[in-house]
Amino acid sequence: MRFTLGWLRDYLEFNHSNSELCAKLTDIGLEVEKFYDPKEKMNNFVVAEVKNVKKHPNADKLSVCDVYDGKKNLQIVCGAKNVREGLFTVLAQVGAVVKPGTKDEFKIKQSSIRGEESFGMLCSEEELGITNESDGIIELDNDLEAGKSFSESFDDESIEIEISITPNRVDCAGVFGIARDLSAAGFGTLKKKKISKGKTIFQTDLKVVNNLKDKDCPKFSLRLIKNLKNGESNKFLTRRFKHSGLKIISALVDVTNYLTIDFCRPLHVFDYDKLRGDLLIRYSKKGEHFIGLDDNEYVLEDGMMVICDQEKIVSLAGVMGAKNSGCDMDTKNVVLESAYFSPESIAKTGRKLNIQSDARYRFERGIDPNSVEDGMELASQMIVENCGGELGTIVNDDLDLKSPDPIDIDLSFIEKTLGIEVKKSFLVDTFEKLGC
Repeated sequence: MRFTLGWLRDYLEFNHSNSELCAKLTDIGLEVEKFYDPKEKMNNFVVAEVKNVKKHPNADKLSVCDVYDGKKNLQIVCGAKNVREGLFTVLAQVGAVVKPGTKDEFKIKQSSIRGEESFGMLCSEEELGITNESDGIIELDNDLEAGKSFSESFDDESIEIEISITPNRVDCAGVFGIARDLSAAGFGTLKKKKISKGKTIFQTDLKVVNNLKDKDCPKFSLRLIKNLKNGESNKFLTRRFKHSGLKIISALVDVTNYLTIDFCRPLHVFDYDKLRGDLLIRYSKKGEHFIGLDDNEYVLEDGMMVICDQEKIVSLAGVMGAKNSGCDMDTKNVVLESAYFSPESIAKTGRKLNIQSDARYRFERGIDPNSVEDGMELASQMIVENCGGELGTIVNDDLDLKSPDPIDIDLSFIEKTLGIEVKKSFLVDTFEKLGC
């Protein structure tokens, strides 16, 4: 699982170093596979302003640019399509080493390109190793100062952490859960997640019949949200996704993907205007099929959980939505779904159909069933903030899950197992920090 340091700081207040953070994550069973801080490799590059751009006299696809590095103007030959006057970008000056320590390492030299002198290179994110591919040179905010080290433009949202999660640690398949675990281990202070109920404007005129509530789908909720405007996610979310390995799709879908990683709460949004009638949760029949959001067709066996409208399958529950009800840029009204599905059923379906998804990964490991309502409210709030719209009432067809039976633990048993003396107050405090 990959996330940014800034994302973790949303929920954990701490003053420890990055190396101490990595050591503590590994110590609590969340092995750090990768820690990437781009600042460490960007000290040799500076912020620069493109002052003037003209066509190269001897090459149609090249430009000759006057670039200000904070001290003087330099002539740079550039082939990027997005180079333009007034652009703040990144300059590799003569002598700078690009991609140090790799087989592609090279040193910037003064050179003549098709008869024009070039005193440096304007850089793309791919050339600096920030991303695997890029379209043009880096575009920076205009409030940066030419001549400053490029490393100063990076913040905690640029620092990436990737950890491995064992199958029994679904509680840490979300950034909030990781922060909670670190806090319980004495590393920083957990910030409580604020969840407020959205103001409902109308009665949701959609019914749901859950035939599996006493079997594999004990909790199922939906909410109609009308008169919204889908589009691209805001700059903050786009940047956070980019450094967390998540694909940007649209503002609506990005909200559900965000909360899957943020709060370990998979959700789904249907385009309401593509649905026909009320929704039904049932088991599939052998030979039924649908086309998933990944454009692949899946032929189902008996006993797989599906969500249907009056005409078709609109989702393979807890695994993948169907393309026939997916949201696009023209979506105006959505049905937001939040549910709990049994891990055994999700795992069985996912294996048989060989579908890998973030939702399946979490549902088959057993997410918190009590997060259904919180997930609904969090997603509703984010959708309204990013897309506008009016909230309908929440419609449920589920069971009231009884609280788990308490587990009696004798203090002497714990001390005997650990081989050390443990105070009861320490145990109580730790369990409470873990959410027990």
